[in-house]
Amino acid sequence: MTTGFDLMTGNKTSEDPAAYKGRILIMDDDEIFCNFIRRTLVRLGYDVEIAGDGSDALEKYRKARESGYPFNAVIVDLVIQGGMGGAEAIKQLLTIDPDAIAIVSSGHSLDPHMINYKEYGFKGALSKPYSIEELKHVLNTSLRGNE
Repeated sequence: MTTGFDLMTGNKTSEDPAAYKGRILIMDDDEIFCNFIRRTLVRLGYDVEIAGDGSDALEKYRKARESGYPFNAVIVDLVIQGGMGGAEAIKQLLTIDPDAIAIVSSGHSLDPHMINYKEYGFKGALSKPYSIEELKHVLNTSLRGNE
């Protein structure tokens, strides 16, 4: 066990270092939100990249797979202003990698993609705003395939 840091409380926590390893791609058009989530995930032990929309995310996902250092999961915002959002991105992502672990994230909690996320190919859903504990839980559950 190692000592971690809970960003919500500022307290030190004991965490299993094996629980948080891998690469995460975050697709969201909110720069402040992305920076917060990136810092949070980096503190948890993940390598994180940011994409501003679906086109950018798909390109980064393809390049990562080709490089031999693929993403373990992708967190995609459902609605992207002026760009490809999560609903279209998941369709294209699953043609690139049918086994992709994608988590939908949105403030539109009543959207069918959020309620019935598995029907659309997502492995998990995060309703904004979400806590660090919710983020950790959905990532762990999705990465382990237990949801």
